[in-house]
Amino acid sequence: MNHSSRKNGLCVPALAAGTLFLFLLLPCSYALSNTSALTSELMREEQWTDAWVECNRALIHESANPELRLNQALIQLHRPNGITPALEKLNALQQEETFPQALRNQAAIELGRQALLRDDPRTAIDHFRFAFEQADSYENFLQSGCFLGMTFNTHRELLQDYPELKTSLMTARELWTPALRRECTINPAQSSSPGILSIPGRAVVAFYRFAVSPALGARCSLEPSCSEYFRQASAKHGLLGIPIQADRFMREPSVVSAAEKPVLINGKTRFADPLSDHDFWMKTKTKKQQIPQ
Repeated sequence: MNHSSRKNGLCVPALAAGTLFLFLLLPCSYALSNTSALTSELMREEQWTDAWVECNRALIHESANPELRLNQALIQLHRPNGITPALEKLNALQQEETFPQALRNQAAIELGRQALLRDDPRTAIDHFRFAFEQADSYENFLQSGCFLGMTFNTHRELLQDYPELKTSLMTARELWTPALRRECTINPAQSSSPGILSIPGRAVVAFYRFAVSPALGARCSLEPSCSEYFRQASAKHGLLGIPIQADRFMREPSVVSAAEKPVLINGKTRFADPLSDHDFWMKTKTKKQQIPQ
């Protein structure tokens, strides 16, 4: 057998092996892409348990996939006891500078929505503002701007604290369709019982923010701030907001010392300590979220 024959004899097995490897690889690649598409489809259908399984399965093979990382956090919002860890993940994704800007904006908008559901409009505005100022698409610009506008419509007293946004929002508001306005109007779940009993707490917070806070500046190390925490506690639990806030004051040094849930707010590191982590045992009945038609 000459040299050419031996060379041809070696090429045939190598070609066969390469072809076999390619056929084995293609189904794997298809399965991965199919799993990602299935996760998105399950999310659209709000099948959160199945979406959670499929998303985590895909992340085993694509742990750095940005879209899957965002989807995991969004799905976790609908998991039992998943809101707090999901919010931590979304905060981390929004702050990750190497993360795609479009996905950072999506994380910020969802963080804003969740803040509105917790009746925390200032935090919501900060997140919506991030997405509005960093918008990388026309759709994102409209959505984040409309969320800001609808939030200010509900909380007009806050607009004076953000004068730099007023002109931009006045320009953009003509582009917001009625459907988009409905989508971007979020009403917080509130207790059906406190009513008039929430007035003292809200009055104290209003006085503090008007007369005291401007002189002292932002000193609270927790998120939400102590005044916002007291306002939420009073709105949700009436006069019980007073002992709930007293408990917050007592816990603040230990929460800061533990430094377990850092979040970056306006360039300053704070530590997450939401009301929902401390009033779950009260089992308050909440009204179902209503969106104006």
